[in-house]
Amino acid sequence: MRRATMKILILHNSYQQKGGEDVVVRHEHNLLHDAGHEVVLDQISNDDITSPFDRVRTAYAISGSQAQYQRVLQMCRTLRPDIVHIHNFFPRLTPAAHVAAARSGAAVVQSLHNYRLLCASALLMRGGKICEECLGPSRLPAIRHKCYRGSYLGSLAVNRMIGAATDNPEWIRSVDRFIALTEFGKTLFVKGGLPEENLFVKPNFLPHCPVPTVPKDARDMGYVFIGRLSQEKGIARLIAAWNKMPHHPLNIIGNGPEAEWCAAHAAPHIRLHGALPYAQTQEILGRARALLFPSKWYEGCPMILLEALAKGTPVLASNIGVAGELLPQEFATFSFNPLKGEALANAVLQFEAMDWSRLSHAARAQFDARFTAAQNLELMMHCYEAALACKQAKAAHYEDRACKAASDTGIG
Repeated sequence: MRRATMKILILHNSYQQKGGEDVVVRHEHNLLHDAGHEVVLDQISNDDITSPFDRVRTAYAISGSQAQYQRVLQMCRTLRPDIVHIHNFFPRLTPAAHVAAARSGAAVVQSLHNYRLLCASALLMRGGKICEECLGPSRLPAIRHKCYRGSYLGSLAVNRMIGAATDNPEWIRSVDRFIALTEFGKTLFVKGGLPEENLFVKPNFLPHCPVPTVPKDARDMGYVFIGRLSQEKGIARLIAAWNKMPHHPLNIIGNGPEAEWCAAHAAPHIRLHGALPYAQTQEILGRARALLFPSKWYEGCPMILLEALAKGTPVLASNIGVAGELLPQEFATFSFNPLKGEALANAVLQFEAMDWSRLSHAARAQFDARFTAAQNLELMMHCYEAALACKQAKAAHYEDRACKAASDTGIG
């Protein structure tokens, strides 16, 4: 029987450059709080990792921080949560947080926002291409190829952290449920060694999204790309392909390591806005004819796709990874291979020939069917209940074993 309310402790190691994971944590915290649950968010950051000594100290403790173990254990003993929900634990929380939470008696849930448990770079990419080498029996390729920031020592440290989690039976037992964001992601984590029976699929969501009212005639921003200007996002190939399509204006919103290259190579019909405030970005997205999503890596559950669906903005997406699972079937007609420039041009031709209004309605219908706050809360509760049942079953199992051992030795 479902509990009316739960006490939930959320743990998250936030990023120095705030991103989608930090937004998701905030959304989920507010969702649970507004539903009447008692929620405590404990968030630590990497902001004080500034000096070489700080980096060495963090790398040394990355596989299991005793300080974090004691801190999380004490917090759990004080708060006595039903659920400890952990989001990002790299690099400071470390796998010790899960063990501490489990030993306190709480059920433990781990959200899998990226592929850090499988890959030192967290992207499953190397040299600009998909790489699944470390999903096999060895993670040595990550060290050999210096997959973490081009560093042998950094890659070795991250591999130690991955090993302290996925190769450690106690750590695996400590986590009662893992949350994969898509079925596609779940398949990769099972391939990487996580127990399939403990993997639960729950996508991201967006709160408070009114039905869009911007008609086709008011979609005056042309095509738009919104995201990090980086290799894995496919921005360079997008610009190279779009330079040959001068009749279609393109607005690019975002910043990143490829920003200077973009500025040097973009044709005049491509406007580079840089990073914009969220509200302004959303206004442009709501006035766009379509969102371009040329990503070259296995994304998790990109918030920008959900935001486009909520706005009724069609998406021309890469056929690599999760987009096909998240977007309406109608959009499959103009999905494209992001590694081929002519594929994007052909996708635009196909898109332009279709009924825009029908595609816009399909986008919003997909959002309403899968990505609302109410649906996400229901999935979250199913996951938490399953985690609690798993925790109780394990406790009963160990109690039976203890009783049997006592009986065999004549104790009691």
